[in-house]
Amino acid sequence: MLSGIPWGWSFLNKITPNLFWFMPVIGRAIYIFVKLMLSLLIGIFVTPFKIYQIVKALKDANDMEKYANMN
Repeated sequence: MLSGIPWGWSFLNKITPNLFWFMPVIGRAIYIFVKLMLSLLIGIFVTPFKIYQIVKALKDANDMEKYANMN
């Protein structure tokens, strides 16, 4: 579950503005805590999709390397 936090965090970075960094310190702490919990939740669903993309890209790269070595 915890391995999905970075991918959940990067997904949330795409949809949240940087406006929240101009809040007071307690507001930023609450923002970071809520974002961390949401990234944990979203990461559960985003992680399998990202792993699939990585495996597919590695397979495609391997196939392309085999094709390039044939000539």
